[in-house]
Amino acid sequence: MPTQYPHVFVEGDKVKELQDLLEPLADLLNQSGLKSKQAAFNRHYNDLVKAKEIASWESISNYLNELTGDHLTAKSINTLFHRAKAKVKKQLGQSRTVVTEPIALSRSGSNVESHLGTEVEEPKASNELLNQYLKVCFNNERIALRAIEGGVSIDTIGTWKSPNPVRLGNTLTNYISKK
Repeated sequence: MPTQYPHVFVEGDKVKELQDLLEPLADLLNQSGLKSKQAAFNRHYNDLVKAKEIASWESISNYLNELTGDHLTAKSINTLFHRAKAKVKKQLGQSRTVVTEPIALSRSGSNVESHLGTEVEEPKASNELLNQYLKVCFNNERIALRAIEGGVSIDTIGTWKSPNPVRLGNTLTNYISKK
């Protein structure tokens, strides 16, 4: 990389490792059907974590810019990375068990890359319990699940006599935070 990419400052055997980590991201950024740069960074979050252990954001941005022809700054790449990190944390926080399986994405022709992607969540509440909560939660599954996870009883929710789901959601938030 130092001879081929003069603006990337990584030495020795780490050059090949950095190339292997960042080239799939660069290929995805070059695709015409890409939804957004953030989507690419979300998909390659784990590779970026490893790349950051090897090189600085400046080196990573220089390398990606040379491969893609973009003009991303180290700050913008850092921002995209932290947004991806927040999304991963949010996804992991919502599900108790996350099973990742490789899925194939094809890129014009026979070049196929495998990425981690599918998530399978274990059920948070039984259907019977959920249905009981839905009756007092205006059939709003999100509010019902929050109530179940917060340990709020159906009777307690009934005593609030909330006129609509918005008021119920606010009351639930206040109740759980004061618990």
